[in-house]
Amino acid sequence: MSSLAELRQRIQLLSDAVVRQREVLRDLEQQHSAAQGELNYILDPMTRLPLEISSDILLQSVPNPPSLATLSVFPRVSRAWRAISLATPALWTGISDAGIPPSKFPKVLGLWLARGRGSPISLSLCDLDTDTVAATFAALKDDAERVEKLDIFAGGALSTFRLPHYPFVGLKSITLDTSYEGLKFSSKWVLNMLRDAPLLVECNLLYTDFDPSNAEKLTHLTLRRLRLGPHGLNSGHRLLQHLTLPSLEAFSSSMAIGDVHALHSAPA
Repeated sequence: MSSLAELRQRIQLLSDAVVRQREVLRDLEQQHSAAQGELNYILDPMTRLPLEISSDILLQSVPNPPSLATLSVFPRVSRAWRAISLATPALWTGISDAGIPPSKFPKVLGLWLARGRGSPISLSLCDLDTDTVAATFAALKDDAERVEKLDIFAGGALSTFRLPHYPFVGLKSITLDTSYEGLKFSSKWVLNMLRDAPLLVECNLLYTDFDPSNAEKLTHLTLRRLRLGPHGLNSGHRLLQHLTLPSLEAFSSSMAIGDVHALHSAPA
């Protein structure tokens, strides 16, 4: 029978051998995975197509705006698909926070902005909350001029809506919708946004109560389409009193009857 010391020594030798074999197995698994990846890359029909065609295939297969769930699939299919998706900036220019936890969206936004490589972007925000709105717009700060379309839907989860002010100099379309009673965009922020968006063509203000106290009047030279949704009494009229729109081609409003009567009867 082996002595206690001999058994301990034998156990230690076997343990050392197990560690070495695990390292060998891990190295073999890595080599196997790399070889399989190379084979998949060679056999993948996407790798035989010009980048323009393979990129267009990916673009045609995603919704507009694309969801995170959809875009996160491509880099995981294969090394070739990952390379193609990362080499297609247009794939990352339609950004929406739908389905993304608000606490994670600022990081996701930063990633999408980087992958878009300076391309113009469309941004849709519908799930922001009070705790993450500042972080989200901080992530957008250095790329605000890239935003061509901005849709903000502020619901009940956003109890205090205070947006930082950035010059969206490339903005062409904006929708602001506060369908939650008692919640409204800052009137000063709305006017500053219009003032600092010289290329704006379309503006939709839905459920956006407007109180332009101490607000300066604004002449916007490029705005062609203006839509006003349901407002509080006289809100739409107060807004129009502060706007001069020489290029306006289309105007629509769904104000209540009382608001329309007030609009016609109020002094100019």
